[in-house]
Amino acid sequence: RKHIRPPPITIDLIINNVVNATALIDYRCLCYALINRKFAYRHCLERFQIPTQIIKGVNNKLSEINKVARFSFKLYGYEESAYAYVMDLSSSENVYLERGWIDHRDVTIAPAKKSIFIHLKGIR
Repeated sequence: RKHIRPPPITIDLIINNVVNATALIDYRCLCYALINRKFAYRHCLERFQIPTQIIKGVNNKLSEINKVARFSFKLYGYEESAYAYVMDLSSSENVYLERGWIDHRDVTIAPAKKSIFIHLKGIR
């Protein structure tokens, strides 16, 4: 039996304590997180070269990844340091927090309330 996944929602983040960003919280991609290449460069986020990897996006399009960015973010009083694949994102969001992050942090998406609940920290 297939699990029903809620639709993605957008939330506001504060990156590295100075930059406002929009994040998409989404189950469709199996990776941990993605960050927009232009956003990462514009805000001088720390980036690292990695061996090239191919990932399949939500639309089954293959993308080549060769960098990750390290940054911290604040979300509803919750703070975390994270790594994200750096890539060109086709939407207006700066960061995608994907299924890896959702599962690791035990997050529930509440689309009707346009909010999330981080069970590990008891934060909504």
